[in-house]
Amino acid sequence: MATVMNPGIPYVGGIPGGMRDGRQIVINGTVPHHEHSFSINLQTGPNINPRSNTALHFNPRLNDNCVVRNSYQHHSWGGEERGGYQPFQRGMPFEITILCQHHHYKVVNNVNLGEHLNNFSAQTSYANTELNGSRCCRY
Repeated sequence: MATVMNPGIPYVGGIPGGMRDGRQIVINGTVPHHEHSFSINLQTGPNINPRSNTALHFNPRLNDNCVVRNSYQHHSWGGEERGGYQPFQRGMPFEITILCQHHHYKVVNNVNLGEHLNNFSAQTSYANTELNGSRCCRY
């Protein structure tokens, strides 16, 4: 298991061996008091602007009390999914596990005893992660 501790934000880094069925990524962080959201993007390459294809865009929005999920393929965002439980709070630590399953990603909030947050349908494979707002990543 590889661990990245206290990366600069935004952080973009490769996932050793890439993601495939059964692999998981664990992200620890704290939402800063001045932030309204944070995002985790699992993408096929390291580019942010223009963005690489993104299999999963996971974006808790604290002011809207929702979690946005989406994908970005060939310079276009897909259909946005909103809703589900939004447990994140400013100043509070979180731990998220994203599990790659056969046709979807399962997102679990580990701070609340493994609380299942969302599933998101797999659109493409990925080998990089972009973190905006978290402080530790294990894969």
